[in-house]
Amino acid sequence: GQMSSKKAPAAAPVVVSRLLEDRLAKLEEVEKKVDQVLQFASNTLEEMGKDRTVQKTVDDHTKKFINSLREVEKDMLEQLTYLNQVSCGHPYESSAYAARLQSDQATEQAAIVANQLDDLIAICAQSANGSSGATAGGDLGTDFEMGAGSN
Repeated sequence: GQMSSKKAPAAAPVVVSRLLEDRLAKLEEVEKKVDQVLQFASNTLEEMGKDRTVQKTVDDHTKKFINSLREVEKDMLEQLTYLNQVSCGHPYESSAYAARLQSDQATEQAAIVANQLDDLIAICAQSANGSSGATAGGDLGTDFEMGAGSN
């Protein structure tokens, strides 16, 4: 009986460590998706810069860009929400302040990236001349900023 009660607290750091590893792996996946988004944006702009632009190709690249961007936005919001939850009110978390600080910094960086991507969406939407999915990107900057500063 006494030995099992001594081992129970030791499991908590292992569980927290696994959770952190899972979260880091998810952030790495998000980073790869951001690379994809930038590649799709590059492909779109490259096609638009050609002397003989093929509108269907521009539209396809634009749709891939917007869909990938939506995935990144969803994943980043999920991670930021998690960081906000972890940094507020969990007494077993020894690094709540550090997590909150990282969350705030990530939120600021995400807002900057979102604003830049909004500009790219606007450029792509202009080039697509009324393509059905080209203007559906929304204002990503405000979505990311919503989580900033809340305690």
